[in-house]
This record gives sequence, structure tokens and C-alpha cells, in this order.
Amino acid sequence: MSISLSSIPVDDPFDGSQQQSTPNPHSALGGKSSSMKSNLQAGMTRSVIANAGKTVLSGARGVGNYVVHNPMRIKIFSFVGSLAVLAISIVSFLNVFNIASPALYVINVYMMIFAFVLAVAESNTSWPGVKKLQNIIFEQFGFLKNNLGRGIFLIFMGMLWISSWTFWLGFVGLYLCCVGVGYIVIHFLHHASEESSQHVTFDMEDSPTVRV
Repeated sequence: MSISLSSIPVDDPFDGSQQQSTPNPHSALGGKSSSMKSNLQAGMTRSVIANAGKTVLSGARGVGNYVVHNPMRIKIFSFVGSLAVLAISIVSFLNVFNIASPALYVINVYMMIFAFVLAVAESNTSWPGVKKLQNIIFEQFGFLKNNLGRGIFLIFMGMLWISSWTFWLGFVGLYLCCVGVGYIVIHFLHHASEESSQHVTFDMEDSPTVRV
């Protein structure tokens, strides 16, 4: 009886297909450490965002309280901004290097008119001739009589200059937008305080009186 050696299975130590892969402890530890790092970074990011949100909210409340309790400051800021816009618009209109861009001339003309109207609206009524001009402006531009209208008007002026993509005009435009937001904050906070006072008065009138 002859036995063929070729029919007997022999394990080849150099045959990679029959070798079982053993788990590498270093790779497992590396995966765990990377996941821990990612979780730590995500937690730190969430905490930073939460703290930033709290800071922004507290700052907004502080600005809102300052604006409500100092409305005359906003009026002064608006008057100064209108004078700055008027001066810059006149200088830019007289600049001969802007001939190549006629659209800038048109914007400067509009901004001069807007700045003059806003400056008169924010001026002191005790100045000579201001009261008469204010009556004309408030008759033609009725939205400037309330804080909401002035705020939207200031934001509109600011956005016109922010869209010019120049540093100084963009800076003044951002300033106007901030003052406009201040006016809008005054409008809504005063409106909310008036509503709350009306509700309190209504409740007090309807509450039954207790007789002793």
C-alpha cells in the first residue's frame, strides 16, 4: 500500500492565507484614546459656545438697559452719525476720481439728502429755524416721528454704505446700523413696558376691594 505524500495536508508557515490575525492591543488603545479626545473636544466646544451665548445675551441685556435709560445718548449718536455721513458724502461727491463710477455719485446724492433730513430731525428744537424745518420733515417723512421708523431708516442708510465694500464707508455704515438697532430696542422695550403697566392698571381696577 503506497501513501502519497502530496495528499497529506502540511501547514506552510509562510502561507499568509492560513494565518489567523491576532488583535493588536496598541491599535485598540489608540482607537479609544482618539474617541476620548474627540469627545473631549466636542464637550469643550459646546461649553465655549454656551459661555459665548451667555456673554452675548448678558451684553445685549446691558446694552438694552443702557439704551432705554439713556435715550438722549442715542439721539446724540444719531445726530453725530448724520453729520459724519453728510460730510463724507459731500467730500466723496466732489472727488473727481469717482467719475468712473456714476452709481457712487447717485448714492452720495441720496446719502446727502438722507443725512440732512436725519440731522434736522435729531437737532435741538431751540436752535433757530430748526422747529420749522422739523415740521416740514415730519410732515413729509412721518416715519421719523417714532423710534422704530428712525431705527429702520438708520439701518437702511448703514446698509447702503456697507454695500460699498470700502473700509471707512463700511465703518460708518456699521455705526449707523448699531444706532438704528438702539432705536428699535428703545421702541420695543418702551412698548412692552407700556403694555405691562396697562395690564397692571387693568388688574388693579378689576380686582375686588376688601372691606374691613
